Parts: sequence; C-alpha cells; structure tokens
Amino acid sequence: MKENFKKYFSSNTNNGLETIKFEDEQIPINIHKDIIGIEVFGARTHYHSAYEILYCIDGCADVVCNNNHIMLTENHALFISPYLMHSISTSEESSRCTYYCFLIDRQYLNTAIKLDDSAFYSITENEKILSDLSEVIVEYRKKKQRYVDICRGFLTTCFARLFRTENIVVSSNLKYDTMFKITEYIEKNYSNKINLNDICELTSFSPSRLCTIFKQATGTTISNYINQIRCKHAYQMISSGKYNISESASSCGFNSFSYFSKTYSDFFGELPSDTKRNTMSSE
Repeated sequence: MKENFKKYFSSNTNNGLETIKFEDEQIPINIHKDIIGIEVFGARTHYHSAYEILYCIDGCADVVCNNNHIMLTENHALFISPYLMHSISTSEESSRCTYYCFLIDRQYLNTAIKLDDSAFYSITENEKILSDLSEVIVEYRKKKQRYVDICRGFLTTCFARLFRTENIVVSSNLKYDTMFKITEYIEKNYSNKINLNDICELTSFSPSRLCTIFKQATGTTISNYINQIRCKHAYQMISSGKYNISESASSCGFNSFSYFSKTYSDFFGELPSDTKRNTMSSE
C-alpha cells in the first residue's frame, strides 16, 4: 500500500492522533458520508479520542484494527473504541465503498451509558442497530427540537444492543492513557535518539512486553512507528521547499542518509529527491 501512503497523509493528524473538531456546537457528533475507491483510497493508520462507527451502505472495504483485517460489507456496521489504531482502504473484492462515518464524543455518550476504557471493536449486521443508526442520521440532518437528546438515546441503545448481542473483541492491554503517553513521547522526541527503556518508564511494561502489546494495538512495531513519524515530518519539511533533503533527514532523527532514503521510499513509494523535484515543479 506504499503508493497510497501520501493519500492517507492528513494535516489534522499528529503522531497518528487525529484531531476532531465537532461541526455542530449543539451536539458533539460528526456524521459524514464517505466514498473510497476513486480519488480517495481510504484513511491511513490513526486513532482519536472519539467512538467511531463505520456504517457501510454499498460496496466493501478492508478495515484494520489491532492488526486484524475486517471486511466491512453492505448493511454492516463496525464499532471502534477511542484510541484504537485503525485504518480503512479499498478491498480486493471491491474497488469502491460508500459508508457513513460517525464520530461520537466519549463524555457525551458516557453520560447515558457506562463504557470502560478497554480498546475494542465489533462488527454487526443487527437490523435494530442499523435501523437506530439510520434514525440518528435523519435526526442529525434535520435538527428538529430535542434532536440532541434523541440522537443520544438512539446511540445509547445501539451500544447497549451491541454489548448484549454481538461479539466484542478486546483489542489489547494498552489503555487509552498509556497509548497517548507513548505516542505523545515519540512525537515530542522524534528528532532525537529514542530509547525503548525511556518509553518503558512511561508505562508499567517491560521492553519485550511493551513491544508485543504495542504491535497488537497498532499492527506495527514501535521502531516502525517512530520511523513513520520521522518520515511524516521529513515529508513536511521537504515539500515546504524551505529545507534540503539532508537538513530534513537530520532534523527528523535520521543519522544515516542511505537509511533515511530507504525508509522514506518504503513509506511514500518515492525517494526524497522525487518529493523535492515534484515540489519544485509545482511552484
């Protein structure tokens, strides 16, 4: 998927953490209809502080949660907990997928239903749950009187039904705050040498245990994740046109230029010099 990495690259993500701004001041929910497969190939690995629901209405997509591939097909909904690393892309079965994406603030939902802080996901075709999601879409669009409470009621029922009737996959032993501490530390220190023992001090895990659990939670290794963050910042520096390739590499924590070029190419499907040339040609 290296050729799609830049298409997943988003300015509203920070160390994989997606910053969410709720569009409606009255209700901390975002609902939008997405189509992947033509110009947009999906969303790269990311996480955020909100509950997410992907409700597929046409086609199918490949969603990766906790390094597990989940086929999201028509008339199915995938529930994803906050701070769970996930990505979505087109599948081999279909080159196109249309779905509704719900982003729901934790506190808004937790005022009505108590959910613990375990990272989980669950896919369902329960007709009552899908019907309630459709009702939320209608209420969110029309914004009639008391729509805020009605949306919360339907969503509460959705999660209650989900936990009563469906298989809930607990993703890992990494809690929200632990994941945030790790990714925040990497973001703040990517330009320096990052020692695994320093990361372990933020948690209660040994190095080997932390590596295992991080891989389970994100689908990638800690070292690969660090390189992803470094390459992300290097890309920003190179494409800005203000820095040369060597400056970008060294500023982002790479001591070996050859290693930087190889790693960068692995993520973006092109060499740093290609990015530089494309930036100059577009000016």
